[in-house]
Amino acid sequence: NILLSETTASYDEKGRLKSITWKTHNSMSIWGQEGDVVSDGTETIEYDNLGRPSVAVTIYTGDYRTKTEYKY
Repeated sequence: NILLSETTASYDEKGRLKSITWKTHNSMSIWGQEGDVVSDGTETIEYDNLGRPSVAVTIYTGDYRTKTEYKY
């Protein structure tokens, strides 16, 4: 019964995906505690007037932050 990961999604009024947020948990830390967050991130989607998606992904791993953007 250890939480390993969690994901949350949100949608706009047209039912299109707006964002996905996730967290990955360590099953056990070196201190014997359960559920430390190993990494987390957010994928944000915006749409232009023609409905084409523009995606930005931000990932946090420890002290590092990575951001990647995809435009279509």
